Amino acid sequence: MELATVQNELSGALMAAGVDAMLPSGTTIDQFIRCASIAMVQSKDLCEANQDSVIMALTMCARDGLVPDNKEAALVTFNTKDKTTYTWVKKAQYLPMIDGVIKRARMSGQIASMASKAVYENDAFDYWMDENGEHYNYRPTFGDRGNLLLCFSYAKLTNGELLIEVMTKADIDKVKAASKTSGFGPWVDWYDRMGCKAVTHRLCRRLPNASEMVQMCEQGMNMAFDPNTEKDITPPPVENYGDKLISLFAGKPQDKYLPWLSKKLGHEVLSLEDVTAEESVKVIEHMESAKS
Repeated sequence: MELATVQNELSGALMAAGVDAMLPSGTTIDQFIRCASIAMVQSKDLCEANQDSVIMALTMCARDGLVPDNKEAALVTFNTKDKTTYTWVKKAQYLPMIDGVIKRARMSGQIASMASKAVYENDAFDYWMDENGEHYNYRPTFGDRGNLLLCFSYAKLTNGELLIEVMTKADIDKVKAASKTSGFGPWVDWYDRMGCKAVTHRLCRRLPNASEMVQMCEQGMNMAFDPNTEKDITPPPVENYGDKLISLFAGKPQDKYLPWLSKKLGHEVLSLEDVTAEESVKVIEHMESAKS
């Protein structure tokens, strides 16, 4: 789809939704439409998504004062089951990125400065507390930084108070494991930024207008970042997935499940013995995901 065509289509819909009145000073409706149009053109999934959901996602983005430029905010798609037709529909959702969350926090007027960073093995980082409050020292390495170790976020309030939150990679992975989208989308494409977003979410609980900031961090994530939702990521005992697959289809007619398996795996399956261990894992995970 051509950019000019998408811009024309979005322009009328967004103007009708009153998006121009929601945008903060310094952001014009033309700039917003241009960013949204580029995002649409670059994503086949967004072009195929339910267009009402696209307009709703963009309206929520504008309401929060952000631009869908993949820096402040992004548009992502999810398959959602229609409760009326019982069919799967691709819908768009608005996802604030860490830069957008920080921008929104600064707009409150009570935060002098705020940032979030990913720390790697070869960076210098220290965090401590004493009777004078919280402190940190951070100096990134400009070169081979090694593996990601942790993410931290800080905010300095206008009254001079410094607030800091730190999450190790293990902490971040627990948050990721609680997300329904842990295996695709932003957790795969922008892991470091999502780690920064997770730690900023915890910091936002301590900031002025905390409820608004927390809600914004959770927007589009299909999860709450509450510690009670974080999942134990200790590897489970190794299972024989071939035997498990056989037990799942026990008693079911082969003329039903073998064609389904063939389509799912992309090759003809004449019996369950034709399915490899790796394919068994894929099928079982799909079946368990469909149940949830």
